[in-house]
Amino acid sequence: MISAAMGRSCPHINRLERHLYCQRKEELSLMKELKVQPEAWAPFAEGLKGMLTEPVLMKIAQKRGKTPS
Repeated sequence: MISAAMGRSCPHINRLERHLYCQRKEELSLMKELKVQPEAWAPFAEGLKGMLTEPVLMKIAQKRGKTPS
């Protein structure tokens, strides 16, 4: 992404780890400025850290008759 600021080509998509516990707001702000589309890697933190038992995810799943995974 820095290379775009230096006049070089810039990626169109940047894949980065992003989930409830890792939101990467600064990186996303820079990517938006450079018109780079983020692609979430491990959007559910690979099921670690109790991610699949997060109340907000449980509520969304229940509302749709699904499991959080």
